[in-house]
Amino acid sequence: MPNETILRIVIDAKDTTKKTFDGLGKSMSNLDGVASTLATGGLTLVTGALALIGTTATIAAKETLSFTDDLNGVLKDVERQTGHTSEEMDDFKSSLTNVYTDARVVNVALEDLADAQIIVQRTTGETGAELENLTAQAVAMGDVFEIDVAESMRTVDALLKNNIAQSGQEALDIITAGLQNNLNVADDFLDTLTEYSQDFNELGLTGEQALNLLNSGLEAGIFNTDKIGDATQEFLTSLKDTAVVDKLREINPALADIAVSFNDGKITGVEALQQIQAEIGSMDDSLLRNEAGRTLFVSFWDDLGQEALLALDPINNKLGDINGSTAQATQENMNWKDALTQLGREFVVAMEPAAQEILPLLYDGIKLAGGFMREAQPVFAQFGVDMRDTIGPAMAVVNDSLVRIAQALGIATEDTTGMDIAIAALKATLDLIVATIQLVAIGFHNTAEAAEYLREQLDAIANFDFGSLSSIQQAAQGLANLTPAGMVSNAGFGFLGFADGGVVPGPIGSPMMAMVHGGEVISPPGQSGGPMFNISIFANDEEGGRRAGRGFVDELRSRGVMVAA
Repeated sequence: MPNETILRIVIDAKDTTKKTFDGLGKSMSNLDGVASTLATGGLTLVTGALALIGTTATIAAKETLSFTDDLNGVLKDVERQTGHTSEEMDDFKSSLTNVYTDARVVNVALEDLADAQIIVQRTTGETGAELENLTAQAVAMGDVFEIDVAESMRTVDALLKNNIAQSGQEALDIITAGLQNNLNVADDFLDTLTEYSQDFNELGLTGEQALNLLNSGLEAGIFNTDKIGDATQEFLTSLKDTAVVDKLREINPALADIAVSFNDGKITGVEALQQIQAEIGSMDDSLLRNEAGRTLFVSFWDDLGQEALLALDPINNKLGDINGSTAQATQENMNWKDALTQLGREFVVAMEPAAQEILPLLYDGIKLAGGFMREAQPVFAQFGVDMRDTIGPAMAVVNDSLVRIAQALGIATEDTTGMDIAIAALKATLDLIVATIQLVAIGFHNTAEAAEYLREQLDAIANFDFGSLSSIQQAAQGLANLTPAGMVSNAGFGFLGFADGGVVPGPIGSPMMAMVHGGEVISPPGQSGGPMFNISIFANDEEGGRRAGRGFVDELRSRGVMVAA
């Protein structure tokens, strides 16, 4: 007991000490890890920052040079299209770069902005800040309402020429207000404004009143704005026709008097329309009323309906104030990606003057490289000729040599070509790789089973009871099974059988799956060779020992095991 107690104390002390040092080591390891992390993290942070700066600078330089090169190309095209002077081109460039950085058109390409600016400038005659604002609004409006800038500018041009709008901004507001209020229901609103602006002007309509007229017609059931414009045009034509005026006098002299007042400039077209609508609406005789309506509106009186035409109203404003409608519709609505894009555009525009100094140097370098390539072209051409003249004969020599080598070694016939030999060598190599993989797998499998089998036999011998004849027989059988013949015949490992003896085939020393080596002799039972065991038997007396020994030896020999007693 005391010894056991001391032993337990020593063991406990050993375990406690180990745990203590293990814990200390772990703590130091953690501390070292923290320090390493801090140091590595700091280095990584600095390295990452420098890499980020370098990468950003490289990208920024590339983007700046690319933008500058694109800008120069666009401006050359603008100069050809417009014939601008050098001073005018400077102004155009300044406006274009300002538009390029405008948040409202952040996703529009430089070339498209330049085309839009040309159209806006030609249409409105504006320059400077007003040109920039109108260009950005026209492009943004096109994006919002899915209309082409050229199409909207045609309408702006018509509105300006016919005094429906007094500025490019007002014209854009008229268009935007109409689009916002669903006047483009039949996809003809811009065409209506473009085509009938002159008629609206003759009626004395403002831009707002023109929209009111169209809106009232649609509300009254007329299915598109083009028909409203057609009816308005026919009404004006009828008022100015003296024959129509004479006919109106026969139907209703009051209608004729209104027409004369309009033609004499005493009342506006808007006033004439309102007075005529009221007079026709007050006529009790439906026949005369329809005759008067057909005289003034011709076929539209029946096609569109008298109720709809009498409801046309340019004065009653249901659309509200149209001023600023374009600015409201096209106000910036950027997400973070757009904001980054705008920032990038502002950067390249700011760096563009410096890039203009660098680009000529790059152009010169490219020209120099191009000149070198032109000068070097004959050298490359001759290189190609030399390669052609060299490779062909060289391959012929290789092919002929392969055939000669194979024939000399007796592994090919005279009909064999170099290609045949090469293909055969490739196939043999691939087959060898596959076979090697298979053999390695089998070898591992068999080794595992051999180890397990050997362990079983050794356990059986270790448990030998010399007092029992059956135990002697079991031990003898175990030893017999450990011989090569026994392992081959009893284990069933898939090895080649050598129960009858023989020499392992193959080159001497090369590994074989039989776990033997070439040149070694496999001995069958009864011959020399195989594993050897030294066995000592202890008995209470000498005679008993001899009897036990003879019995054990006889049993082994009866099972084919060579025994030296």
